[in-house]
This record gives sequence, structure tokens and C-alpha cells, in this order.
Amino acid sequence: MMQQIRSCFQQLSNGKPTIRAHLLRELLAKVMPEVSVEKQEIFLRPFIVNGETEEVDHNALLGAILEGAEDARAKELQECREEVHALKRSMSRQPLEFTVGQYNILAGYMGNNMEPWFLYGIELTPERRQEILKLHGERRPDGKPANPGWPNYVKGVLTPEEIKQVEEVHQNSFAWERRKDRLLDVIRDMDSDVLSLVECDHYEDHFKPALEQMGYESTWRKRPRPSSADGCCLAWRRGIFSLLAAAWRELGFQVNQVDRRRLSHRNMI
Repeated sequence: MMQQIRSCFQQLSNGKPTIRAHLLRELLAKVMPEVSVEKQEIFLRPFIVNGETEEVDHNALLGAILEGAEDARAKELQECREEVHALKRSMSRQPLEFTVGQYNILAGYMGNNMEPWFLYGIELTPERRQEILKLHGERRPDGKPANPGWPNYVKGVLTPEEIKQVEEVHQNSFAWERRKDRLLDVIRDMDSDVLSLVECDHYEDHFKPALEQMGYESTWRKRPRPSSADGCCLAWRRGIFSLLAAAWRELGFQVNQVDRRRLSHRNMI
């Protein structure tokens, strides 16, 4: 807006430091028709530098307009602060009610429709699913998979057309670049005051900045299992909650069959 006014003044002045007053009167009548002629004259009078030709110092006039706009913004900001303060005081006198949401987002690196427990996009009976799981879990004498990699463990169970359909669903719905923004849409629609995200990776580069824009503060803890890149995220709405302390606890211990160590593969915040 200020840039438009500056450009308009430059055009009216033809590059000179002053503008003929009658040109400004015509401009004010067009852009401020609700302001009376008397008030327009009072507004222009301090900036007239040549009474005989009635020329107006447009740089000084623009400075006054900018100062007035800044004062108006400062007043509006102060009024908003007072309203927020009053709202917080009113809320502090009311019983606190809040909503809690939990969402398993399926970590980016886990989003693979070709895994035998997914295979969306085709009609799969329990019997065929069980056969695929059996082929997926088969091991050779040396312990390595007998049918390594897609689509080896579905060959003979799925048709080529079904294999193609599974791959198409993966590209359209499971691939991280396709679904990362959809996940944010779901979180917005949940509209929770406290939010738990599990199987959450891409925290620093995706979820943390997005949650901040939605009005949340958050913390995240990686799953303790070394081979996993995901973890759990806890977020809370600013203005309702504030973080006093954070603690983590590891859960789901398993025993390593090689060295008998107890390993944890889950945690909670």
C-alpha cells in the first residue's frame, strides 16, 4: 500500500520534490470520498511549502502517512494483546477442558505397500495372504531369505496385473513425497490440544516446523532400536500448555539371541 502511494506521488510530481495541491485534492476526493473537504484541507495545510502556487512537499506528506500507519498498527497490536490477556484470565477461572489426539503416521522409510502386511489395491483372501507371509519368511539353510526382495515372495500367488496394482498404490499413496503433506492435513483436521505422533521420522525437517506453524510446541525421541530412524513425538498447543520438563522411558525389551543382551525397541515420552 505504501509503495503504491509513493509511486502515485512520484507520477503526480514528475520527479519534483513538490506536487500541486489541487492534484492531491483530486486524489483525496477519489480515494477518501467519505472525508469532508474541510478535513482534507486541514490534513494538507502543514505540508504546503509555497502558498502562492500551493505546492505540497510530498516526501513530508508520505512520512506523515507512514507514521500514522505505524501508530495505527501499534494501537491495533496493543488492543490484540489486551484481548488475549483478558481471554487468558477468563480461561484461568474456568475448568480446563482439552482434547488429545494420537496418530500413527507410518514413518517415511516404513511406507512400502509391497510389504506382505500391506499389499493394498487388490482383493486378497486370508489364505493367499498367509501363503505370501510364508514365502516372505522362508529361510535358506544359511539363514538368508529364500525369496529375497519384491516381487519374489509374491510370485505364484499374485498375478502380474495384481503386482502392478500394488506398485501403483505405493507410488500414489505410500511414497513419502506423496503423503507427507496429507499427514499435515490430517493433523490440522484432528484439531487436538495435545497430540501424540508415533512412528514419526522427518521430525526436524518436516513435522517440527509444520507443527510450529500450526501453533504447537513439541518434543521428539528416537526409537532406541539402532536400526530404526523413527520415534515418538509429543506436541501441545501454545497458550494452553507449556513444557516444564521432559522425560523418556524405554519399553518392549527383547533378548538378542546371539549375545543375550536385552534390547529395547520402543519408548515413550
